[in-house]
Amino acid sequence: MRMQKNIQNYHLAKTVQVNFKLKQFSLDQTSRAALDGLAGELKDSKGYLLEVEGFADPSGSPQLNLELSRQRANSVVRYLSEKHEIPLFRIRTIGMGQAKVIEDEKGRMDRRKSRRVEVNLLRNDTTVVASK
Repeated sequence: MRMQKNIQNYHLAKTVQVNFKLKQFSLDQTSRAALDGLAGELKDSKGYLLEVEGFADPSGSPQLNLELSRQRANSVVRYLSEKHEIPLFRIRTIGMGQAKVIEDEKGRMDRRKSRRVEVNLLRNDTTVVASK
C-alpha cells in the first residue's frame, strides 16, 4: 500500500469505494455494507479523518456531473454521520465531477466503475484504536 503523509502526520490507511447506478446518488445494500464495515473499524477510535470524494462518468454535462458527484459524496457522509454517528468534523467532502475516470484492462473508460465515491481513511501517528 502506498503511504501518503501530510504535515500533521496523517497517512492513507485504507480506501473504501462504493459505486452508483447511472444518474443516481442513493446507496444500495452493497454500498451500505461496505460503509458499515468501515464505520465498525472506527467505532471509539480517535486520530483519523475521512476524505469522501464523489465522482461521475463523463456522460452528461460537466456541471451536472459535478453536482451529481457532490450528491453522491453527501449521501455517503449522511449515512456515516446519521447511522454510525461519525462526527462531521472528521469528514472532508468534495465532488470531483468527471475527474479520474476509471479505465478497464484494455485502457477503455469503464463508465460503471467511474460512478463512485472513494472514502479515504487517514490516520495519524497518534491514532487510538479502541480495543474490543
